[in-house]
Amino acid sequence: MTNFDQLPVVIQALPKWDAAYSSAACTIAKHFSKKRMVFYIEHPFTMKDVYSKKFKTQIDKRKKIWKDNTLCYERPFSDLQNFIAIYPRPGFPLNILPNSFVFNWLQKINEKRIWQQINPIFELFGVQEFIYINSFDPIFSGCYSNKKAALKIYHCVDNIAGEKYIAKHGIKAEVKVAKEFDMTISTSKALQQKMLSFNSNSYYVGNATNFLLFDKAASKPTKELSNIVGKKVIYTGNIGLRIDYELIRKSALINPDLQFIFIGPINHREFKGHKLEHIDNIHFLGPKPYEDLGKYLGEADVCIIPFLCNDLTKYIYPLKINEYWAAGKPVVTSRFADFGEHEKEIYTFKNAEEFGDAIRKAIKEDSTKKIASRKKIASVNTWENRILEFENLISIALKNKISTQNGTKIYNKRKSFFKENSAQNHYSKREKTA
Repeated sequence: MTNFDQLPVVIQALPKWDAAYSSAACTIAKHFSKKRMVFYIEHPFTMKDVYSKKFKTQIDKRKKIWKDNTLCYERPFSDLQNFIAIYPRPGFPLNILPNSFVFNWLQKINEKRIWQQINPIFELFGVQEFIYINSFDPIFSGCYSNKKAALKIYHCVDNIAGEKYIAKHGIKAEVKVAKEFDMTISTSKALQQKMLSFNSNSYYVGNATNFLLFDKAASKPTKELSNIVGKKVIYTGNIGLRIDYELIRKSALINPDLQFIFIGPINHREFKGHKLEHIDNIHFLGPKPYEDLGKYLGEADVCIIPFLCNDLTKYIYPLKINEYWAAGKPVVTSRFADFGEHEKEIYTFKNAEEFGDAIRKAIKEDSTKKIASRKKIASVNTWENRILEFENLISIALKNKISTQNGTKIYNKRKSFFKENSAQNHYSKREKTA
């Protein structure tokens, strides 16, 4: 077993690398690939997905690779040649099945089919040993490789019980993975505490931001927002289960001078904001390239995190809060989680009336000093710093595992030695007696 810097990393993750929203898993993979080979295995589409219009763009792109290449991989980033994206061919659609022997049997077939595609890619790149990270995809945690996984890590980024689609089989799978893997790393302290009940080697590494991207880009205006007149209240990110849509509806009606602007992909399976689409001061601009988000935030008077307060959101460390601060913007948020030491940097509310008041207060109190303070916080919470924390935890865990294994070998050798000597002494005594 070699040290971490000499090992490739395999990240099997729920998000696609080319999803409409940024993900911690893909960001971590990109940073890791600056020093070492990284194989990013995306959650497989199902045979049912292939015929769905919902995933048409992504499916069409992958169909060419599935058809033309025996080995389904590519290097999607020209500046990150160590980043290898692996596209498993579509598997059986099993989520409809109940937890049962049949599900477990078919799921194992799905997982083995994926690794039958991965192992030849390992051969091509000369992989003999690797670090395995499963990022919030515990249903696909079976590692059926003919190469050695030096360390297995579960990366917990959310409360899986709150994610309706994956919760059905994911809750049970996550507990199993957390118990069996060498360690877990969570993106919030609440998730870390949850993981500690399954694995004593559970750690916290929070989400972060690309500080330079949001710090510099925030000063560049966009033309798209020029026709929206009034104070701009901006939210960026996935628009799905977490949003308090009724809060937004009431707040928009109470405060017609405030323009509520949502930038990000709408998750149509989880979206409950259809009533909002016909209110004049609510705007859905759709997803934007990650590198352009800072330009939109640059025009915000205030940024918001209007999440519901429930079991899903209480485990979240919102990635977007550091992006907002990197752009120097005041943040108004519901009290969905524990913000700890950064409590004084945010404005909170309990209802629609307080939401509007908090927005106005944040705008009124904004100052050069406060902007500098926010940027300072964000400049520390960078992905570069988070990756160093990640790498340090992995290096220590790897050394501890080597030490434990060496200790076990020594113990077994000594045990065998004493056993043999004991047997020899036993026979010697019998011979003397005879």
